[in-house]
Amino acid sequence: MRIYHGAAVVTGRLTGDVHEVVERGGVAVDGERVVAVAPLTDLRDRFPRAEEAGGPDRLIMPGFVDGHHHQGVAPIRLGARAMSLERVFTHRRILRGPALYEDTLYGAAEMLGAGITTVNHLHVGRRGPWERWRDDAETVIRAYRDAGMRVNFTFNFRDQNRLVYDGDGWFSARLPEPLAGEMREFLGGQEVPLSSYLDELFVGLWEAGGGNTGPHARVSLAPHNLHWCSDDAIRSIMEVAGEYGVHVNMHLLESPRQDLYARTRTGGSAVAHLRDLGVLGENLTLLHAVWTTEDDIALLAEARTRVCASVSSNLLMGSGVAPLNLMRERGVPLSLGLDEGGLNSDWDVFADMRLVQGLQHTPGAEDEVITPGVLLAMATGGAAASTEFRGEIGSLEPGRYADLLVLDWERLNAPVGPTGPAVVDDLVYKAARSHIRSVVVGGREVVRDGTHVTVDKDEVGAEIHRQLSAPPSHQDERRLATLRRVLPYVDAYWDGYGRSPDGRPRYGPRGCA
Repeated sequence: MRIYHGAAVVTGRLTGDVHEVVERGGVAVDGERVVAVAPLTDLRDRFPRAEEAGGPDRLIMPGFVDGHHHQGVAPIRLGARAMSLERVFTHRRILRGPALYEDTLYGAAEMLGAGITTVNHLHVGRRGPWERWRDDAETVIRAYRDAGMRVNFTFNFRDQNRLVYDGDGWFSARLPEPLAGEMREFLGGQEVPLSSYLDELFVGLWEAGGGNTGPHARVSLAPHNLHWCSDDAIRSIMEVAGEYGVHVNMHLLESPRQDLYARTRTGGSAVAHLRDLGVLGENLTLLHAVWTTEDDIALLAEARTRVCASVSSNLLMGSGVAPLNLMRERGVPLSLGLDEGGLNSDWDVFADMRLVQGLQHTPGAEDEVITPGVLLAMATGGAAASTEFRGEIGSLEPGRYADLLVLDWERLNAPVGPTGPAVVDDLVYKAARSHIRSVVVGGREVVRDGTHVTVDKDEVGAEIHRQLSAPPSHQDERRLATLRRVLPYVDAYWDGYGRSPDGRPRYGPRGCA
């Protein structure tokens, strides 16, 4: 038994937008779970033999949940640069990455150091034929377990349009030989039968995890995006999700080209199309949703479909700013995901919360819709709701996992002390990852004073450097050479996509309105 205590405990429980705060409080932990949250004097009376950690210069809060994540080492650190989203799909494929285990382990150590205790990992790193994807999944899950981090894992499913929005066959047919044949081989290697994705990958992992009852890793489903999925695939995935009671995460309307694609394919909006397919609902989270209209937002609010915002990623790729104020006003549930590390590739959730607040603050308006309390909820319980750990993480309550952060409250408020008006205001406006003194996952301290307790991040980083300094394998070099040769054709395709006959774009920038 241990009691973590501080000047205040922010429990993560909400009354409206107001967070419950226990002044001079503590969190009693027994094993992996919270057993009590109360004033420290009460906890000492109840548990006189408990060890104690903390002090009056500390603050206790729930661990963060990253609602949107794909890979370990942030793409910017691998050489990715800001460019339009669609170009990213191909340009990042020519960047070499580390081995899957080291990549995931390094990323987990980075996230834990930033106070992220659970991650929603939506895997896209297809390394080889689908028969090896199960091995990839188990490698990723093992790395998170070794790091001491909780993971909600899923493979993003695609069955069409892997490079461009007009089809794999259409694109390959317009390439010169032998490049056309090489691309057919490359794209064919990424195909997975829908039945295999559902039965062998999802159900196999679900059963291996005891029916999603494990403490460290659970699995869910993800049709990757409307342009990457046929209607049959979306319906089938949602049906299986309903059968197994798992949540579904789906990218949607991240860019103006995706909006144009949806309208060309369906004759209407992407959200309306999902409504017509019968898949909107509380068990669906849409990632990004930047280009939603007021009518779309009304549909999402009615269905209680959640939106996970990734503002840093949207800015880096020039995708625009999601209308989160309007979503919040209309009652759309919101959450936050970094989608690869934030603007500075440092996984600082506090910085991302402030970025959201700044972008959503309507010029001239005095009343905030996205308040500090809303932001903190988006990064904790809101993001937890899109994982299979929902109801067990995201807040500090008896019976939930003891995933918590201990912050240096005194240094955070230096030099003048707390200014308020509430504890949560000081936390969201002033905190940075450097103020985190301890990270606890399931009652186990995994980060102490910025250093991972069980993983030597520098050693893992050195191994990654060694891997990427070595010459690529013959197979990798052949794949990279093919992708480098196809890049000019892909770029030319996107140069012409979405332009009217007079050459003017059929879409414009999405601002902060």
